[in-house]
Amino acid sequence: MARGWGGQQLVGGPILAIPVTLAPGGTRAPSADSTGVLPESLTLESELKVLGERRKLGVYEVPVYVASVHAAATFNVESRIAELMQSQSGAVVHLDRLIPGNHPAS
Repeated sequence: MARGWGGQQLVGGPILAIPVTLAPGGTRAPSADSTGVLPESLTLESELKVLGERRKLGVYEVPVYVASVHAAATFNVESRIAELMQSQSGAVVHLDRLIPGNHPAS
């Protein structure tokens, strides 16, 4: 029953996407892309509850579990943007495409 209804549950943390245009070497045209920023720190808190409800599959009965997960992350976006702007890769960071209120310029 567990394979049919449940299974492994994975929780991942957030990744911020910074919009950039990459200027590769050679004759290829620049490509619009984004680069990911992982959090400097990440705290996950979870709570598992067993509900009073039970589910049936044939003659079997199983409890219903509900998980609540809270994530708190800290990002150092400023340093990643500075790295991109100072790199020799020709990457152009598009700060105008960031969501207002969610970046260091706001």
